[in-house]
Amino acid sequence: MKLKLLLSILTLLLHSSLLNAQNSVSDTLVPSPFIMYGDNYFVSGISLNQKITPASSDVKFRFGFAHKILNEPILWGFSLYLTYQQKSFWDIYKESAPFRDVNYNPGIALGRVIMNNNTLPVGIFFIEIEHESNGRDGIFSRSWNRISLNSSWNVHKNLLLDINFWIPFAIDKEMNRDILDYVGYYDIGLHYHVNKNMKINLQGNVYSIDELKGSITLGLLVNLSEKFNRYYYLQLFHGYGENLLEYNEKRTMLRLGISFPRDLLDIIGLSK
Repeated sequence: MKLKLLLSILTLLLHSSLLNAQNSVSDTLVPSPFIMYGDNYFVSGISLNQKITPASSDVKFRFGFAHKILNEPILWGFSLYLTYQQKSFWDIYKESAPFRDVNYNPGIALGRVIMNNNTLPVGIFFIEIEHESNGRDGIFSRSWNRISLNSSWNVHKNLLLDINFWIPFAIDKEMNRDILDYVGYYDIGLHYHVNKNMKINLQGNVYSIDELKGSITLGLLVNLSEKFNRYYYLQLFHGYGENLLEYNEKRTMLRLGISFPRDLLDIIGLSK
């Protein structure tokens, strides 16, 4: 079952990347109703702050999509979207290969493409109500809700800036009442195109300067084939809140795998 689930996820991501590679920007700039949303990747690696064992090594994969529910904008140019993101941590190197934690993140959003003089897209802005939980009960349950302001901006032809803020509500006060002390209230990302086949990503937040709580993710992406929007991905994570179950545990992880990165045109459902 786990192998079938993994193959299904990779097939979905490959299909999305092929669609993005084959489409072209139309004269009317009509976005697709179904777009990749958030980060999409599959990586595996080891801990750098613990002894390397099957327990400290894992597979991490993440995928997300957004679907425009109505064809026409409903308010001030904003369209209604249904969004879903999922992040999974798979202890594949253990004997029974269990999933350590799976974080489910559905939402409903109002989204709008920001145009430059009504001709070219320069950004996209989402106002979203999100729920995030790990679907477990008892002492392993983790969940919280937030109103998010998420945006991506082409600040330079080679640089994409993500700015995300959230207002939390309905946090599980028994199992993760202090989660904001570790994940904060914002997240900022930079995606730099070194050239057409190489990208560098930097994303994270610092919530407490004194205690250095928060996290940072550094990524190097290299594409060896221009036929596919698929990159080899080296990811370094350091900090707190990588998953919900262990949000208050600091970790440093180095992982390698494949990614299906995005630029602004990918985000709004167009391609170059």
